[in-house]
Amino acid sequence: MKKTVKVEVMEMAGKCINHKMGDKFEVGLMTEAGICTKLLHSIYPYAMYLMSADSKTVSGSLKVTCPDGIVRVKLTQHITE
Repeated sequence: MKKTVKVEVMEMAGKCINHKMGDKFEVGLMTEAGICTKLLHSIYPYAMYLMSADSKTVSGSLKVTCPDGIVRVKLTQHITE
């Protein structure tokens, strides 16, 4: 079983040079290029929690805002068999 975290930009409180509304990423033990390091740093502890948590204990999603206060993303646990 492989657990990853789906990340989607849900709100923008201004203009960001790196991300736009609707951007989607998948974070796992190896992550794809395209997510800025500030946002990655902000979501990292939550993504690690979602990747290690039992799916029975996770309900819904988590929302995290980047340190600049501009980009707000939704994190959702994703499990593939």
